[in-house]
Amino acid sequence: MMVRKLSAWTFTACTAFAQQPVPRVSCEAASVKPSSQTQGLIVSSRKDNPRRITYENYSLKDLIRDAWGLRDFQVKGPYWLKSERYNVIATKPLKTTPENERLMMQALLGDRFHLVFHTQKKELPGYALLPGKDTAKLIPVAAHETPGCRSVGTMSDLANMLSRQLDRPVENKTGIAGTWYFTLAWSNSAAIQPDGTVPAPPPPSPPPVPRGCPAASPGQIPSLAPSVFAAVKEQMGLRLANAGNLLVELMIIDRAERVPEAN
Repeated sequence: MMVRKLSAWTFTACTAFAQQPVPRVSCEAASVKPSSQTQGLIVSSRKDNPRRITYENYSLKDLIRDAWGLRDFQVKGPYWLKSERYNVIATKPLKTTPENERLMMQALLGDRFHLVFHTQKKELPGYALLPGKDTAKLIPVAAHETPGCRSVGTMSDLANMLSRQLDRPVENKTGIAGTWYFTLAWSNSAAIQPDGTVPAPPPPSPPPVPRGCPAASPGQIPSLAPSVFAAVKEQMGLRLANAGNLLVELMIIDRAERVPEAN
């Protein structure tokens, strides 16, 4: 078990975050402040352009997940990691690569929040995303399209999104290549059970299809929002199945300052 303090060094992203350190990558300038929005509907947003990356109303857990390329269930730590919100503005050199951008954010978070963490491998119950009987419901994104719809990605992207919702690992086992629209609507109050068992009534209606996304075909989205398992099956022609215990690497936050160091 290794404990890392982020100060003079930072680490590679994704599943290799516990490997050998690499040279530090710093942003040109940065502002990290607690968000003033603490009540009501809190909307988080991330904007990235050639010179600046901006996070609004992001939790530290979400910032860590984004910087290290992890899934939500892989980051463990104090309860406030998910409840406290922050605004981050970081200026970067032109033509910064995605990898260096992640390293830059890792260094920034390490400095401002004084992060100390260790990694741990653990078996967690997970799911497999599989093709169902009606994959014709999938809506492909043509190669020439530049969609304004944010719900777009590969099957692996969909598996990652579902893992965040279920807070469990989801493996892409569809064997389906390409980029697709995700027009899913489901009830968060539905039970996390692949058999679709629902212990409480769902909300009266599903959320609307996001702006810029193709509308679902008539009857594809029911009048009452189903469980996420039923939504994946009925709206995309895929299915989620139990995959037993999957070995995953966790990032355990041993220490983090709730109030970031002054800019």
